[in-house]
Amino acid sequence: MNTNETKKSSSKRVVWLTASIVIIVLVILGLNNKLYLRLSYSNLKNNHFETNGNMYASPYAMQVGEVGGIPLLRLVKNSDGKGSPYMVFVKDKITLEPALKTKNTFIGRYIRHEIQDIKFKDQSGMDNFYAIQVEPDVLEKSMDQESEAKSNYVYVNNDYYVIRAFVSDKK
Repeated sequence: MNTNETKKSSSKRVVWLTASIVIIVLVILGLNNKLYLRLSYSNLKNNHFETNGNMYASPYAMQVGEVGGIPLLRLVKNSDGKGSPYMVFVKDKITLEPALKTKNTFIGRYIRHEIQDIKFKDQSGMDNFYAIQVEPDVLEKSMDQESEAKSNYVYVNNDYYVIRAFVSDKK
């Protein structure tokens, strides 16, 4: 065998080895982040909003929200700076009373999408959330704002967030 053939077969082995390692790493990362990948795919498939686009209460929200309105969430982080940010429900909400009277289900404008952890009571998980600029006419602010910000976390930003099931891009 001459040296050119040896160099070619050696470089082919390196290419195959490198490609194999990259594929293995991608598979491992994919398996470890399966939920994140599934949520990303779900967002690509179902998120039809554009930045500053209108957001409306979904038919589901109109059915279940008659009683309590659409719950709002905020992004928080631990006050000691440790850990990742996560979503919590707040006492503020979107009231649907005007929508029920006028049949106008406009609730605000879309800001952006985020996949975040959520903590609720003693459970936690991860989901898709939409940042929303809530229309003032439908925002029902809690009178108990100060007691809401618990001493163990601080708000990351001033945005409100909603869960996808409660919003639609159609009237």
